Amino acid sequence: MKSFHGFWVILAIAAGLTALASCAVAGVGIRQSDVAGEPGVYCSVVQEPDPLLTGGWKANFMRLHDDQPGGNDANYVQFWLERRDGGWALYFYRTARSGKKRYVGWKDWTIAGDQITSANGVRIFVQDGGVYFSLEGETPILMERAPL
Repeated sequence: MKSFHGFWVILAIAAGLTALASCAVAGVGIRQSDVAGEPGVYCSVVQEPDPLLTGGWKANFMRLHDDQPGGNDANYVQFWLERRDGGWALYFYRTARSGKKRYVGWKDWTIAGDQITSANGVRIFVQDGGVYFSLEGETPILMERAPL
């Protein structure tokens, strides 16, 4: 009977650890509540965005960085673009330094048809039916849909 009780204790511990891991993963990125409020800023629009850019997109990628163990810096990026009150609102979320640094919030970037750009070198663009993210001077990363 004791071994049967031990099985249930181990099962309960495993279930608890699984639940904690799920919460940690679910906490990364943009949540519905993040975009529910009024945007503080809107994008400048040179040309209406390619419809493919609207909604949510995300990507994981690695960068080389000297202050990270082994030089690897795990990054996660996600954005949400939608028309609001006659303007275009873009909510951006990115982690750097393996999650230790975050860039989060509404952005007043520039939309020019098939691309969105920032003053600090971020570029999100459509190419060959895909949506890509790049930082100035780096290889573009293919993104995938990220519904809220």
